[in-house]
Amino acid sequence: MALNVRLIQYSALYLQSLRPHEDECTPDSEVCSRIRCLRLLRKPCSVHGVQTTAPSSPCSQYWKEGKRRRWRKRGKRGGKRINCLQPIPVLVSNPDLSGRHEVRDLSRSSCHSNLVYLTPVQEGPGFVPSTPQNGATCLKAGQWNCRSMNNKSTEICDLIISNNLDLLFLTESWLCGDSHDNVTIADITSTLPDFRVIHEPRKSRGGGICIIHVHRSSLELTRNSSTIFSSFEHMDVLVRISTSVVFRSCVIYRPPPSSRNKLSYHNFVTEFSSLLESLVIDQHQLMIAGDFNIHVDDESDRDAKIFLDILDASNLQQHVRLATHQAGHILDLLISRKFGHPILNTHIISGLPSDHSAVLTTLNFVRPVSSKKLITCRKLCDIDIFKFRNDLKHALLELPPTNDASDMAVQYNTVLKQLLDKHAPKQSKLVSLRPKAPWYTDKVREAKRAKRRAERILKKSGLEINRQIYKETCKSYNAIIHQSKSQYLTDEIAQCDTKQLFQFTQRLSCPTAQVLPDNESDTGLANDFGLFFYSKIQNIISSLNPKKTGGGG
Repeated sequence: MALNVRLIQYSALYLQSLRPHEDECTPDSEVCSRIRCLRLLRKPCSVHGVQTTAPSSPCSQYWKEGKRRRWRKRGKRGGKRINCLQPIPVLVSNPDLSGRHEVRDLSRSSCHSNLVYLTPVQEGPGFVPSTPQNGATCLKAGQWNCRSMNNKSTEICDLIISNNLDLLFLTESWLCGDSHDNVTIADITSTLPDFRVIHEPRKSRGGGICIIHVHRSSLELTRNSSTIFSSFEHMDVLVRISTSVVFRSCVIYRPPPSSRNKLSYHNFVTEFSSLLESLVIDQHQLMIAGDFNIHVDDESDRDAKIFLDILDASNLQQHVRLATHQAGHILDLLISRKFGHPILNTHIISGLPSDHSAVLTTLNFVRPVSSKKLITCRKLCDIDIFKFRNDLKHALLELPPTNDASDMAVQYNTVLKQLLDKHAPKQSKLVSLRPKAPWYTDKVREAKRAKRRAERILKKSGLEINRQIYKETCKSYNAIIHQSKSQYLTDEIAQCDTKQLFQFTQRLSCPTAQVLPDNESDTGLANDFGLFFYSKIQNIISSLNPKKTGGGG
């Protein structure tokens, strides 16, 4: 829609001559009305409580209608008047503030309605498209305050398997970094053989950070050395998905201040700002996750406003919009840059054995390809028994007679192998290695359906009675999982002999250590070992040779 605007220009001297204490210039009524619409005329002021008189002009009525200015108390800075001029109206295009965080208080001294956030040109190597390209599957990550991994390893594995996660960030792991953690870590890696566990032990009561990630050649995690802070725990890692795609992730747990830990919010703000200074200048994509114990959903919370202002000043935004704590507040956060961030969506998983819900997100990175394993098998079920019996009968009749038992065993094995190759030849194929819980029985599957059914009813009605039913269903589901897993382990132990029992116990109590380095082929790995030791032996031989020195008379 086109706007018909008439441009009127006035000089600065002419506008200054319109002050009420100067009467040598008297503008006409049309000029006064236009200037009044633009709110450029000053309101009347008083000197020591005495109203000043306005010049006799068509604008005099406007001066009389204005309010008196307020004066400060007399003192060292007496006579300094408060600037109470009305803001000049500014016309902006598309004043949409939906991109700002929802809990921010806009009633500040500055006029936020006159600000427009411009979307930068998203180009260059750091740009991440908003939708997956070529139908590729995206990377899935999650964050959960589990409040001790020691008794929740079964629920952690179920969370990863049910939601098909590639990364899981855990806060309050309660791992101490000693041999007592081996049982918990071994329980997870035995159920998820394609995953690895790295963690930062807790410093005091509570605390601890753990990252469980899928271990593949196309996804690697590298820990970054960083400063140790006193007000919060954190783990800084680089996630390398390919040679060209790398993003930086930082997991944070901030314990709530108390008289025991003697922590203060001011100290956290100072240290967290120092951490952000090193994170925001990094060239890689950034994602910060963790439990901050700050009620960012409370508009009246002063600490939350300060925290959100720090994120806004660092060009960061918070993505979680639903409550993550059973008290109804948002404590677990996912933070990224405002523009070009990889987070596509977030959703909350409730019903877990903790007072926190899990926050799951989909990242706009190509998911690493599942590990492959070459297997060889025969389709014995496809053998025609009638034809196989006839072929075996004719083959045995054609064998040369012999009285040696060894020769007869060799002939028998040779005939059977030839017949198997004929009726059920060997087939080689690559299979994808996926996490699998052998204790996931039909009873567990039915309990999970009941849990999801109760959750849908709760979301639809929102009644308190349905909320209580959902909580009881979640408790029943967790109990059935533990019961099924315990029964599976009992049956496995009962079927083991002495040697198998030792191996089974070792697998459940000690984490699997990676003995050999990653390699593409066993032949190449063997050649690398041979070349390494050959070079080492040559260096030792060359160091043992006597050095030639010049002889003296």
